[in-house]
Amino acid sequence: MLENNSMVRVAMVTCTMHPGGLETYLLRLGGYLKSKGYQVDIITTADKGPWFGLIRERGIGSKHFQQPRKRWRRLHAIKVAVKLALARYDVIFTNHASPAQYSVSLLPDRVVVIPVVHNHHDEVYRVAGLNAGACNVAVTVSPKLYETFRQKYPHSKALCIPHGIDVPPAEILSGRLPHTFPLELIFVGQLAHDHKGVLFLPDIVKGCLAHGADVRLTVIGGGPDRERLESKIRELQLEKYIVLKGVIQPDEIYHYFTRSHIHLMPSFFEGLGLVLLESQANGCVPVASHLPGVTDTALVDGVSGFLVKTGAVEEFVHAILLLYNDPHKWTTMSHAAATYVRRHRSIDKMGEKYVALIQECLAGEYPLAKSRKRQMMSLFGRVPAAL
Repeated sequence: MLENNSMVRVAMVTCTMHPGGLETYLLRLGGYLKSKGYQVDIITTADKGPWFGLIRERGIGSKHFQQPRKRWRRLHAIKVAVKLALARYDVIFTNHASPAQYSVSLLPDRVVVIPVVHNHHDEVYRVAGLNAGACNVAVTVSPKLYETFRQKYPHSKALCIPHGIDVPPAEILSGRLPHTFPLELIFVGQLAHDHKGVLFLPDIVKGCLAHGADVRLTVIGGGPDRERLESKIRELQLEKYIVLKGVIQPDEIYHYFTRSHIHLMPSFFEGLGLVLLESQANGCVPVASHLPGVTDTALVDGVSGFLVKTGAVEEFVHAILLLYNDPHKWTTMSHAAATYVRRHRSIDKMGEKYVALIQECLAGEYPLAKSRKRQMMSLFGRVPAAL
């Protein structure tokens, strides 16, 4: 075990820094570990992405391992492993980064490798489980992901560390928008219906208007279904009620949540739903799909938000109308949401658990079952140990 944090080199490897919850998690956790004295780099293995520049702005080290043409995927994975080994990292967190995960068996045994599972998706589990024997322990971000990962990889060690977020200062909450009309709704996320259920949004707004509710919806994010969403908005003649803002910087999201009353999250699946915590932290009451082991661990149903059946537009509308017609109820839930996150889901709560995990790993509490030199690279077959 290393004597102090400043001697510990930590790499957080991902594919790209495109706008999203995973990337926000990397920036927050990287900043927390740096504040505790660790040497931290965030590394991309596919393309840099629009948020790559934010890494250095946060004072975190940044590296990009350029991806070659697709047919050189095997060589790229080997080069990623070699570069990670030469940089002499002590702990490497892999976040859905296939090249790094494919080749972890090439790393020295002294390096601690921890895949982090962020989403309930077959491909995410598959990547996290590659070379499972060459990893020390896996981290999942919700109970549902933990249970599924253990079912798929029963011989792998795993634990659950839920996400934490930056808690806004009291003065921001004191200045947030009170219950007023129109009631401001907000959606934040990728505009992909098969994941986020974004094509339900116009129907939800239409349903509220049909009951005489004066509501407006702000949609933040980009993605493959933007045109389909715009088309449906036009079809239902909702242009004056729904505004698409596009992608914003991560530091701007709290401003939008403090200017909104209800956060809509009609997702089909999530890892945890980082935005659920962000909205609650700013007193914006969520109405979200009930995803057992995921969203029901991120809010208290009926207290800090509402959970409804996935795809049930009428249930979303009903929950919104309850808050629309009862300002006292909305105010009570708004305060409860902010209090819940402050007490249970701060970045400090999450960061403390990661620091404890790093120290445990460096102390030898999660040893490899056998040397990486005796293991094989998943996908590519055996690779000489000398590489």
